[in-house]
Amino acid sequence: MRDLSRRSRLKDRLAALDAAMATRDDTRPVLFVSLDAARFVERTCPALRRGLILDREKLRVHRWSGFLPAELLLNRSFVLLPFGALASRAEQMHALFGERLFLRPDSAMKEFPGQVVAARRLGAETAALGRLHHIDRELLCVVDRAQELPLHEWRFWLADGGIVTCAPYAFGPGGVNDAVAAPPCPTVLRDAARRAALALEIWENPVVADLVVDAGGEPRLVEINGFSTSGFYPGLDAAALDGIMA
Repeated sequence: MRDLSRRSRLKDRLAALDAAMATRDDTRPVLFVSLDAARFVERTCPALRRGLILDREKLRVHRWSGFLPAELLLNRSFVLLPFGALASRAEQMHALFGERLFLRPDSAMKEFPGQVVAARRLGAETAALGRLHHIDRELLCVVDRAQELPLHEWRFWLADGGIVTCAPYAFGPGGVNDAVAAPPCPTVLRDAARRAALALEIWENPVVADLVVDAGGEPRLVEINGFSTSGFYPGLDAAALDGIMA
C-alpha cells in the first residue's frame, strides 16, 4: 500500500508541475525521472514531455550498437530473438554461446531486468519472466554469452562528443551496494567513453553510457540509456548537467 500511495503522490506532483510549466513557453525543462514516471509523463504531461530526453527507438541495442566498433562492446556476438521464440531456441543458443546465457530486452525500457540464465532452463526461465513481467511474445530480446563482470561499473553522462560527468556503482543481492568503495575511474574507461560519445553524437545526443573493464583489462560498453531516465549515483557532478540544454 505504501508503494501505491507513493506513486499516487508522485503522479499528483508531476501533474501539478506540468500545469505550472504549461504557462512557461519560454522554458524547456530537463526532466530526470524513473522509467515509470517517464511513461506517465509521456501519456499525460504534455508540457513536461518537452523535457524528456528519451528516444525509445534510438536506444534499442540493435540500433545504437551499429555506431560503435565491435571491440568497444561487451556484447559483441549477440543475436536478436522475439521473446516468444526463446524457449524453442534453447539448443541453438547453447550451441552458439554455451550453457550460461545473458538475456535482456532489445529496448531500453527495462521490460525485464537483464540477467544470466542457463541454456537448459531457457524455457522455464522465460515462462517465469513472462508471468512476472507480463511480457509480450513479440518483444525483441538480446541473447549473448554471459560474461563475468567486476564489482563496479561506471556510468557516463555524454553530450556533444564528450564526457559531462561520471559516477561508479555496484549492485549486490539487495540492490545498489555502497559498502565497497570504488577505485578511481580508470583512464581506459574515460578514453572509451569519449570514443562512444563521438560515435553516438550523430545518433543520440545527449545520452548515458555504462562501461566496465572486463576480465582481460579491456574497456567495454555495457549499454546506453536515456539521459532523462538513468539513475544518479554518489560521485555524480549534478551541477555539470545544468547547462546541457542551455
